[in-house]
Amino acid sequence: MLPQLRMEQTYAQIGLETERGVQEIRQPRAELNMQQQPAELHIKQPLGVLKIDTSEARAQLDLKGILRRSREYASLGRQKALQAIAKISQEGDQMRHIEKKGNKIAQIAAQNDGVYDNTNVIQADWTTDGIEISYQKAEPEINWKVNGVKMNPEIHKPEINYTPGKVDVYVRQKNSLTIDVVGGIFDQGM
Repeated sequence: MLPQLRMEQTYAQIGLETERGVQEIRQPRAELNMQQQPAELHIKQPLGVLKIDTSEARAQLDLKGILRRSREYASLGRQKALQAIAKISQEGDQMRHIEKKGNKIAQIAAQNDGVYDNTNVIQADWTTDGIEISYQKAEPEINWKVNGVKMNPEIHKPEINYTPGKVDVYVRQKNSLTIDVVGGIFDQGM
């Protein structure tokens, strides 16, 4: 049998020992400082105009002012004067026709019986109370101002803590090569 060489080999092995890195992040909450400013509302209500006219009611009670009473008497005097002129004209027409039979002067006297009647009758319109009321409203003036919100946010930066990881490298197994002669005779002295 011939001698043979037997070789045994082991590979080198590397070992890794790792320590993980740690990263911690903490975010503090932001502080939101808000202040709501109240709105401003201004309302101005002008006064309305109320008119009450009692002149007709006073006239119905014969409590007339001097100007109105003067106007009424002037109107009444004019009316009576026109009536007197018409009456005199009518009596003149009757006397002009004297050729017609009859006593014209006696007829005219009979017509004028009770002319000077001295009764005063107050005439009034009692269907209404004679008071006139009118009201003119005034629109309100409304003004407002929105003041909004005052914001003063306070932002905090994140807090970051980082511990880096590390890796230790070592030789777990060294490489080796063993050679043996197997079988046969050989000179080991060589």
